[in-house]
Amino acid sequence: MLDGRFWQFLGTFLPLFGAIATAIVAALTTGWKRWTALMAIPAATLALTTVYADVIARDGNLLFAALYLSYLLALVVYYPVLAILGAKKWLDARRKANARATGRCE
Repeated sequence: MLDGRFWQFLGTFLPLFGAIATAIVAALTTGWKRWTALMAIPAATLALTTVYADVIARDGNLLFAALYLSYLLALVVYYPVLAILGAKKWLDARRKANARATGRCE
């Protein structure tokens, strides 16, 4: 069976794996599935990393600490930007639907 060192090594790069998984799933999906992936995968990665942080950071794993802090700081920027882009896309879709319903061309 795999020992704790393997899981510690794997967990060290969990924030990177989460970012890569988000990019891949977002590239392969469209519509509401893309928006769900863009919201859920980073949150799930953050939750999983936070729950197991004490096990992953054992023995002074400073690479994990650096990656985890970078991931946290990136999410502070990522979610507001995602919310603004989502609101803009939603408003544009509403305007286009209203223009079609009233017969105006855009």
